[in-house]
Amino acid sequence: MKASQQWQVVDLACQAYGLVGVSLYETLGPNTTEFITNHCPVPIIFASSNHLVDILKIAPRCPSLRAVVSMDRLSSGERDVLSQWSTSLGILLLDMADLEEWGLEPGNYVAPGPLEGERELDCNRIATISYTSGTTGNPKGVILTNWNMTSATLSQSLGGVEFFTKPGWRFMSYLPLSHIYERFLQILVIAGAGTICFSCGDTTKLLEDAQVFKPHFFPGVPRVWNRVHAAIQTQMDTPGLKGALLRQAVAAKRANWREHGQVTHRVYDALVFSKVRALLGGQVRYMSSGSAPLSGAVHELLKLCFSCDVVQGYGLTETVGTCSKGIAWDVGATGTCGHLTNCNEVMLADVAEMGYTHKDSPNPRGEVCIRGDNIFIGYLHDPENTSKALDKDGWFHTGDIGEFDSAGRLKIIDRVKNVVKLSQGEYVALEKLEGIYALNPLFAALIVHADSLRSSLVAIAVLDPALASKLVFDVLGEKIAPEDTEALDKAVQNEKIRDKIVAGFAQVAKKNKLNGFEHIRGVFPTVLPFADDLMTPTQKVKRNVAAKFFEKEIEEIYNKTEGKISKL
Repeated sequence: MKASQQWQVVDLACQAYGLVGVSLYETLGPNTTEFITNHCPVPIIFASSNHLVDILKIAPRCPSLRAVVSMDRLSSGERDVLSQWSTSLGILLLDMADLEEWGLEPGNYVAPGPLEGERELDCNRIATISYTSGTTGNPKGVILTNWNMTSATLSQSLGGVEFFTKPGWRFMSYLPLSHIYERFLQILVIAGAGTICFSCGDTTKLLEDAQVFKPHFFPGVPRVWNRVHAAIQTQMDTPGLKGALLRQAVAAKRANWREHGQVTHRVYDALVFSKVRALLGGQVRYMSSGSAPLSGAVHELLKLCFSCDVVQGYGLTETVGTCSKGIAWDVGATGTCGHLTNCNEVMLADVAEMGYTHKDSPNPRGEVCIRGDNIFIGYLHDPENTSKALDKDGWFHTGDIGEFDSAGRLKIIDRVKNVVKLSQGEYVALEKLEGIYALNPLFAALIVHADSLRSSLVAIAVLDPALASKLVFDVLGEKIAPEDTEALDKAVQNEKIRDKIVAGFAQVAKKNKLNGFEHIRGVFPTVLPFADDLMTPTQKVKRNVAAKFFEKEIEEIYNKTEGKISKL
């Protein structure tokens, strides 16, 4: 996340002067940048220097664009080349230093003006347009007001955690600021007198950054936490004394947590878990998860191994990233999104075709509909989708399926839009199944795919290179180093490897008592990670884009799978 400090400076400046800031996704490429720039439309773009070339390439197709400001210092060579190019396009090119110098010139600086006595804060003023991640087509521009942002911040007060009230506590920032989850968390940090520690922007060096900053508050998304869980689980499965000690330590802490609500253990924390905590700097006291559901198993193991508060929340771009939050000491909250915030009310609407109703036993279930002060006022230039999302009574229909337990905790269990009807008539919830199957440490990423014209499920699986290397040796007897990705990728596509992976799916399905039509019958394995354009900024797979990208492989899997089924 390059130049993230400058991102915040620009955002706060926009708010001070009553300007509307619009988020651009660094990871989604120039096509999305072009779409958002024209959709708003945007007259000025602030960007990291590594994106200037891409922006100038799309500039001829963005008639509203008048100026581009580099958040980084430009070398004289870069400035000369880029300035000539931008001038030929009629675009003013500056960097932040230029802009600051220009602002200091007489007549250019205009103070925002006092609030008291002259004007009141306009709560209904548009504060920002935050674009959704675009998992299903072009992103939508979510219009958020001053009051939306303020009420969300006030309702998610960080009170109740002692160190949050002390100036200087440290927050680890590495998630994209263009996404509402990170942006909202940083607003909370500013409101709570904390310190934002910006990572260097290279995710491979995140642990190194953590060693330097030693953060107290470490946020994450399920894709990050699932990888941490997988790494710990692999260590627990290691034969010998090391694996046995870790299993014993986890078991002891789990029993202590479930009976007494405590995540610390005097002996095992010093002997075993201090090494785990050291991975994130050794001082983490609060971890949060958002953006997608986190499984109970992962949630609990994080608490035990990092010996700290781990809280899962729920919110969307349309709700300023908030709606509910777990209570750290609540044993029953593990795997749930906790209780509603005081600015929201929630209704569960029946989704009969999926079998979810408010009369379900033991807990009511249905589509989560939210109402409150933090709810967005509509999608920019999109009355059709606005009317679909916001009904006449002010309820925002999220598309998420949730349930309330007996203590009033919310749990997200499914997604309306990611349900596919198979050829024989059964409905399949893809995200729910991915959450079950993907807990296997073998998988770095997993897409479960369904087709309404087919009768079975297949999967695209990105394998962890180290575990894939071991799998190849166990099944094929070939020794291939994890670093030899070309040879390893070819080996994992062997039919015997595929059959072994599918057999593993069957064991998981049996353990979790899945229906026959919820079994994965075929797989395309690879050790090559998904390309950036297949992922959202919070590392969710863009399902429709991925299906098109792997169209050939999916068709091949179905042909093989249906051939095997027909012989049975």
